[in-house]
Amino acid sequence: MEALATLAGERRFLMVGDSKLVPYPNLRAMIEANVTFISPASKSYVGADVLARCDHDSAFPVDYTAQRDANKSIEERGSCRVLEDTMVIGGKKKSDPDLCLRRVFVYSSARAGAAQRAREKKLARARGDLERLGRGIGGRYY
Repeated sequence: MEALATLAGERRFLMVGDSKLVPYPNLRAMIEANVTFISPASKSYVGADVLARCDHDSAFPVDYTAQRDANKSIEERGSCRVLEDTMVIGGKKKSDPDLCLRRVFVYSSARAGAAQRAREKKLARARGDLERLGRGIGGRYY
């Protein structure tokens, strides 16, 4: 058993949370307590402009296959790429120290394809609505 314990090594605690974990007071407390954590950041911390500036080509490819893609050929499988940087978050008070956090972006071609199809579907629905309104212009109710 001692050999197995040595082989397994020390286990560190990793806190996994949702976006409610990210407010400044929580982050500061976890950093001060030396707790390792992972959590998705909300749009208030990482805006669309930051995501738009991400260079997907410079991201590292990840050897990961989603369960839904396991039975597909290699060409049909989605791929993932990861980009890492840092961000600084300041508190509401001037006396609050700035927190420098590691930030990881994950790009999934499968999710990007699904988002593209959803946008196309919404656009087609909007076009249909506009065409229907256009046909009714000059009519009794318009």
